[in-house]
Amino acid sequence: TEEPTMAMPPIMYGTAWKAERTEALVVQALHAGFRGVDTACQPKHYNEEGVGAGVRRGMEELGLTRGELFLQSKFTPLRGQDPNRVPYDKTAPIPTQVQQSIAATLNNLQTDYVDALLLHSPLSSHEETMQAWRQLEEHVKTGVPQPPDRCPPTPRQVSPSPQTGVPQPP
Repeated sequence: TEEPTMAMPPIMYGTAWKAERTEALVVQALHAGFRGVDTACQPKHYNEEGVGAGVRRGMEELGLTRGELFLQSKFTPLRGQDPNRVPYDKTAPIPTQVQQSIAATLNNLQTDYVDALLLHSPLSSHEETMQAWRQLEEHVKTGVPQPPDRCPPTPRQVSPSPQTGVPQPP
C-alpha cells in the first residue's frame, strides 16, 4: 500500500447526481486540475464504482499516483438510501453497517484507503449517531480508512474523545 501524502485540498470535485457520466466527469475533473474527489456509499445519488473507474483512468492518463489524490467518502444512514439499493445489510447493527459501507467504498474506489470518511447525516437518534461515530473512530484508530496521523483537525474543528483521543462530534 502506498503511503498517503496528499493534504486535503481547499476545493474538491463533487460526484453526486452524475449517474452514468460519473467516470468521464471524474477524468475530466482530474485533467482540469482537481486533486480532491468527494463521493458517498449511497447508490441513490452517487456512482462510487464510476468514481473509482474515473480515478483509475485519470491516474493512468496523467501519470498520477494514489498519494497525489485526496479521496473522501461518506457513510449514509439507512433513511438516506434507496431501499432497493442499500450497500450494506439494512438489518445489521449500525456498527456493522458502517463496516460494510467502508468495505464497499474501498472496493468501489479500487483503493486500500480513503483520505477522509464522513458521516453523511445524523441517524434517527443521538445514540444511533454515536454508534456510527464510534465505529468511524475505531476505523481511524486502526488505520482504516486512513492512517490516524493524516490531516489532523484543529482544536477549533473538533474535540478529542476522552476515551479514545479521536476527534468526536460536538
